[in-house]
Amino acid sequence: TYNTVNGGSDTLKLDINFLERVTVLPPTKVKPPHLFDIQGPPVLCMSLTELAGSKLATMLLRGAARDVFDVATLDWTRVDERLARKVALFHGFLDNAKLSNFNIKRIKDLSEKDWNRDVRNLLRKGNAHELAPIKSKALEHANKVLPLDSSEKECQKALVGGEWKPTLLFGDAKVNKDLDRHPAMRWRLQNP
Repeated sequence: TYNTVNGGSDTLKLDINFLERVTVLPPTKVKPPHLFDIQGPPVLCMSLTELAGSKLATMLLRGAARDVFDVATLDWTRVDERLARKVALFHGFLDNAKLSNFNIKRIKDLSEKDWNRDVRNLLRKGNAHELAPIKSKALEHANKVLPLDSSEKECQKALVGGEWKPTLLFGDAKVNKDLDRHPAMRWRLQNP
């Protein structure tokens, strides 16, 4: 807890995710933005492609207004969309090997009430985003995730059978060298 400049108090939260401590794609070095004329060294971060895939999976799994906003407003010109789709499938498989919780209907059913309550009130003044074009752009990306190709179906079949074969999902893409021992996937296989 800390005191704000307005005299109130607020809380800073740090979320450490033990199961996802291994990235799917190799991390990238990013120079932090210049804050208060202080320059810091580059830091390792999740790649934008992995972030996009994670956001896409979260939108398909949870479908909250903020998830739809994140996917729709992401700069997809800097993302390897094919690989982001694979990352989305990876996260979907972590949730359920049959991908039964991936649901595009949640995006389609998002209401103005949800949008206004969960997103619009958080946007900067003068930065209004209307729900219909946001949903349309998010659906454009969501519709590319399924159906699975034959190799992805083999990966899914292996997962249902209790085996994780990352090359069936990612092919020859450059992924984290420890992906075959990803803690969340190991946990998923032990807790189907």
